[in-house]
Amino acid sequence: MKKNILLIVTIILTLGTAACGGSTQATPEKVDPVAATVAALDRETAAQTQVEEPTLEPTIQIEQPTIEPTLAPLGYSRANPYSGTEIVSVPNWDVQVLEIKRGIDAWNDINAANPYNEPAPEGMEYLLVKIYVKCTYNDSDEHGISGYDFDVTGDKAILYTADMASVVKPTPELDAKLVAGGETEGWSAYLVGQGESNLMLIFDEMWSIGESSKRYIALDAGASINVPSDLYTIPPSELGKERKSPVPFNEKLVTEDWETSILEVVRGDAAWNLVLEANQFNEPPTEGYEYIAVKFYVRYIGTEDNSNRIDGYFYNLTGSANILHDLPSVVDPNPALDISLYPGGEFEGWVVFQSVIGETNLMFAFEETWNFDDNKVRYLALDEGASLEVPSDLKNINPTDTGKERNAPALMSETVITENWEISVVEVIRGAEAWNMALAANQFNSPPEDGFEYVAVKVYVHNIDTEDVARNINNSDFNTIGSNGVLYDVPSIVDPEPALDITLFPDGEYEGWMILTVAVGETELRLVYNPLFEFSDKNKRFISLEP
Repeated sequence: MKKNILLIVTIILTLGTAACGGSTQATPEKVDPVAATVAALDRETAAQTQVEEPTLEPTIQIEQPTIEPTLAPLGYSRANPYSGTEIVSVPNWDVQVLEIKRGIDAWNDINAANPYNEPAPEGMEYLLVKIYVKCTYNDSDEHGISGYDFDVTGDKAILYTADMASVVKPTPELDAKLVAGGETEGWSAYLVGQGESNLMLIFDEMWSIGESSKRYIALDAGASINVPSDLYTIPPSELGKERKSPVPFNEKLVTEDWETSILEVVRGDAAWNLVLEANQFNEPPTEGYEYIAVKFYVRYIGTEDNSNRIDGYFYNLTGSANILHDLPSVVDPNPALDISLYPGGEFEGWVVFQSVIGETNLMFAFEETWNFDDNKVRYLALDEGASLEVPSDLKNINPTDTGKERNAPALMSETVITENWEISVVEVIRGAEAWNMALAANQFNSPPEDGFEYVAVKVYVHNIDTEDVARNINNSDFNTIGSNGVLYDVPSIVDPEPALDITLFPDGEYEGWMILTVAVGETELRLVYNPLFEFSDKNKRFISLEP
């Protein structure tokens, strides 16, 4: 009904407008408004009584919404840094970049500050940044601030820290202790890539924990860096998950976060010369071992926009001796592999290893520091065709009950067998001679406490586990006990070389020393093998330390 009334009013208004000559066109013939209205109603009724043909609905194309990456708040990311010309509030401080010098200008000031400062390495240049800071801590304590609270990065995606530029800075150097409201300014020095663009300063206060405290401040006008999109499509290597099928020498090993490959290898005497050139105080390899210097290529392919550090400790060498060799304590040749990278960042650096002379099937076990998941270890071949498998005969070795009881220990000439290890005592030295061994191992070793004496024990260990995983065994897995019934802990001293602290793959063997302690004159001495992180006594064994 309402629809019909509206239609009638509309028609009347329309006809009325036409009748009033509201148009510039020729005036139409007069029309009876009532008759016209009745005719219009008749037409509408007729149209409603007709059977309407079905209408095909058009196919509607629904576009998928484009998901744009969320831009981090101002200053929280490389993609959206603060402007370098303003005072910005970072956690606990106000900061402003006052002046920037780079290249020859920076070097002239650094050279003037101290003529013994060394020029920038090839491909690098110095960057000087003068920074104003104001302490905004909400307390009354003193708080230190220096160039070490600031880093730099650019489009090479390398994190340049202040300690990479070991130079005397121009005065005033940024280094002060301030209370709330205190202000200072000073220079901080960095090494950056020659001609590198998109430079930005990173505030990262020392001793602060977590990425949320970091703030980015542009040094180059318009500086902005995004995570490369190609990183999202790089799959990890299928090869390299087992020692029997490592990634070949001439290929890249790819994990979830890293790409790495071998660029150059120097072995034997040539490696020792390289190590000696790196630092005259570097010591030669352990007797029976040789140095192997390796230059690696690394690329960080993680997609979270934070820096990640990599160094030589990500790599451990192993081979036919089934020992996971520790890194030797030497200064590596320059450039050493010790760098923090942002996503897409690349680097090449040296690491020095040592292996048993003549050892074959050498390969690297690559795993991130503090990784406790054996499934994430990847293997990269150093020797052509390197491949290692668990010997099948280890399955035939079963644990025995020898040495399970303190009152019935294994003899010194016997071998105890647990689920994972064969263990036997090779040699025992007691009293003054043992103390002399400890003193020779390290002049700062302390003598035994009054009423006690040292016992030096050389132990043979053999990993008989059938799971292809490297296992560590060291002096913390052992105690001593004697006629006094006291279970003695291992003393905190440096053990003689070779010390019993070794990581072995299945079938790996080793002999090493440890210094133990007992009461003077105590008898019925037993070595107690009691694995540190086991919470049952099923593998505990006793071995006599007396003939």
